[in-house]
Amino acid sequence: MKSSLFCFNILAAPAPKTEVAKTIAGAYVNVWVVAKTMDDAEILARDHLLSQSWLVTQVEIRFEPNPAQLAVLGPIETASYRKAQRQGISAIFQAWPHRPEDVDGIEICALPPVTPTSQH
Repeated sequence: MKSSLFCFNILAAPAPKTEVAKTIAGAYVNVWVVAKTMDDAEILARDHLLSQSWLVTQVEIRFEPNPAQLAVLGPIETASYRKAQRQGISAIFQAWPHRPEDVDGIEICALPPVTPTSQH
């Protein structure tokens, strides 16, 4: 079976007692994954977030994008999906602080690549 590219929009929270949990309450995470099936891709996405000390609260959207959907991605999402094509997985976090008054702007950063160790 040929591998495909899948996308997930996941609601996540930093693991308690981590440095990021001191200031960040949660995040929407767009995860792009190359896998053979949607279910395999979701397992890899969850494992990737857990390896970065993030806990999945809910998988809100999961899909295999078609060419028309890929054609209308913005530059950040395009870069993320291309990274997933090269490295197997990529994630973008849109996080918020515990206190809304602490929001000064948006910071977008990528996690370092992680080699999935799960063999589900």
